[in-house]
Amino acid sequence: MKAKPRVQGLLIRFFLAVAWMAALGLRPSSLQAHSWVGVYKDQVDSVVVVLGQGVCAGSLVSEDLVLTAWHCVPYLRTVFVVLRNPEVRLRAQVIDRDRRHDLALLRLEKPVEGRKVLRLAGRSSDSQESSLQEGDPVATIGHPLAISTRWLSGVLLDDRAYLISAGIVSKINEKNIISDLSLSPGNSGGPLLNQKGEMVGVASAKLVGLAAGQIGYFTPVEKATPLMENSEKKGPLPWWWADNSQRLFLTLVLDPVLDELGRDLSHWGLEWSLALRDRWRWSLGRTRWGSSENMLYWRTGYLHRFSRQGIGTTSLDVSVGENYYRFSAGQTGHATALALGLQLRTLRFEWARLFHPEVEGSSFTVGFGVGR
Repeated sequence: MKAKPRVQGLLIRFFLAVAWMAALGLRPSSLQAHSWVGVYKDQVDSVVVVLGQGVCAGSLVSEDLVLTAWHCVPYLRTVFVVLRNPEVRLRAQVIDRDRRHDLALLRLEKPVEGRKVLRLAGRSSDSQESSLQEGDPVATIGHPLAISTRWLSGVLLDDRAYLISAGIVSKINEKNIISDLSLSPGNSGGPLLNQKGEMVGVASAKLVGLAAGQIGYFTPVEKATPLMENSEKKGPLPWWWADNSQRLFLTLVLDPVLDELGRDLSHWGLEWSLALRDRWRWSLGRTRWGSSENMLYWRTGYLHRFSRQGIGTTSLDVSVGENYYRFSAGQTGHATALALGLQLRTLRFEWARLFHPEVEGSSFTVGFGVGR
């Protein structure tokens, strides 16, 4: 009976403490989680879609500058940036990059006036109050698994763009910030936001594995300061600063021409492809026909040599990004071929038409590649 007044006294003290914290603008995390409604509404229009190597995110940090991840634009091709409300599609060029910290700075073809830009934490007068600590709540806005249709209308945004995910800071290192919030392809380059809506990091990578949970890596935003200094004097980076790439392709060739020559209609092959600065390409492949014969072929630069049942051809590939259009002429001038190729990241499709006095037909090649 004596315990009841004591419990009532503890409850009164608890509610008085909560009221006092509320008066100071404080909220006990055990009672109410942080709400990101205001941050999302204020900052979502400052997040853009970056169409480079697929779909990525970026942050509008000035009227004509976008901060994103370097691995989204490593080949220094023309980049397209899409803004919303209202939707605007602009070309952009990479004017600076930090490969070590996975950062890239883009300049839009023209300034976008009247748009709110993201404020970088640490660049304001109250930077000490906005310093990030382990255990702080954070959020990111991006476009997880959005699909690019840049040859048609732009980007298939649907319900996979401008999504927000929240978590807490698990660890802060000199090179990166680790958080448990959800990341997927399409979030890369997006902003990591603190409770004030300031950008404290840039989405860079995700830990992947059978036993891996939601572990995301972000580059601290202060690493972007050197990129933004004197940005008005910077021009597009030259193409020789681009990254290299290589892939191993497993290919399947469906060739009615071979069928006419008494060989198998289809055969499998392996091709190793190397792209230097995404401008000069070289590859070596071997395919196997049936059970006894095989074919060795190579490409160098934009030249391609392909031998098929004694019919030698030399071709010229005209490349547009990762896509190529090929016209082939025979060694003796009697064989010609026209080929159209399309490469979508790890998938390659090719149609080729052979014109020859004795043999005429089309072949189809499908390839699946691994690598970068």
